[in-house]
Amino acid sequence: MNFSAIFKNLNLSLYYREVSPTFRSDIGYIERNDLKIRGISINPTFYLHKFLINAIHLNFNYEKEENFEKISKEEWFTFSYHMDFLFAQTNLGIFYSKNPNSNIFNIYTLNYSKFKNTEWKSFWMTLAPFKFLFLSFSNSEGDVIFYGLDKIVYQRDLSVYTFLNFTKLQISFDIQKQIFYDEKNKFLEAEVFSFRTSYSFTQRTSLRVLLTYYKNSIGIYPLFTYQINPFSFLYFGLNQKSYKYGEFLSPKN
Repeated sequence: MNFSAIFKNLNLSLYYREVSPTFRSDIGYIERNDLKIRGISINPTFYLHKFLINAIHLNFNYEKEENFEKISKEEWFTFSYHMDFLFAQTNLGIFYSKNPNSNIFNIYTLNYSKFKNTEWKSFWMTLAPFKFLFLSFSNSEGDVIFYGLDKIVYQRDLSVYTFLNFTKLQISFDIQKQIFYDEKNKFLEAEVFSFRTSYSFTQRTSLRVLLTYYKNSIGIYPLFTYQINPFSFLYFGLNQKSYKYGEFLSPKN
């Protein structure tokens, strides 16, 4: 059941969902049963058109989940702040969430009853000063359940992205960094640099080249594309294995 109301400066949503403990399905997979979920979402928008600010968007979301016997109870709270500026198509955003658990590996493995009140916050900014240039930066950090240690650790993700568009030629640069802390002690760190370029020779033919760099290892991934007809494409490329996922999260020496 869901009730939504949309106004000029406010969106409001109330919702409720339940799955009985005895519910079964003969034509599909049921991820969970024996649950009741209720929540509310409030999204006010303020149109300023002054002080170099075009609009401010806010989002508040609260959700509570419990089983039919009201034994297992979990609560989620999220808040986000998004601001549009009047210059260079600039956007600025802040996100905050507080929930009982989070897991970057396998959400069905751990006993969540001992992991409560994890927090996650992020900041991001996008900028398009010219038609051919797009820039973005983001920083996210918070508590996650680390599968290898079976405990909550602190994770931080940094990302810087640049995109250049010259009609037939597109170029992008991307830097990503991920750090894990256990009681303020850094125990995992990884950085990946990538460069991507693509060129359209005609409407039917194009070439894309992706370069990645990680731990003195360079990956090269060219891809040639030819459109035979509106429904068929011919691809010819190279896929080089530069590192494994487990190596990506190996301890920092």
